[in-house]
Amino acid sequence: MTGLPEQVLDYAIRCSTKLPPAAALLVSAEGRVVSVHGALTRYHLEDVAVGTEITNVLAFRHGALPCTGDELFAHFLELLPELHVDVHLLGSGDGLSWILLFDVSGEAE
Repeated sequence: MTGLPEQVLDYAIRCSTKLPPAAALLVSAEGRVVSVHGALTRYHLEDVAVGTEITNVLAFRHGALPCTGDELFAHFLELLPELHVDVHLLGSGDGLSWILLFDVSGEAE
């Protein structure tokens, strides 16, 4: 999971010791992408640019950000046909929020 920030890695390690490659997006309180990390191609996010409105990329996040309290978790959301993800939302304490995606498509079998 190289390329992911320390805060994101710490959270992921607390959740599980066997994680699929993750993608992480840091989003402003205004809903704009600040940075992207991890296995973006796996989640078809390789074209996401800094400054992009997150609802144009991940519609399911509408109303969930900014994450100001405890972490939020949604299990087995369909990102694309044949691509299901667990989504973790983490507030960073400075008005920014992390969106973490973990591929759980194999659980559908």
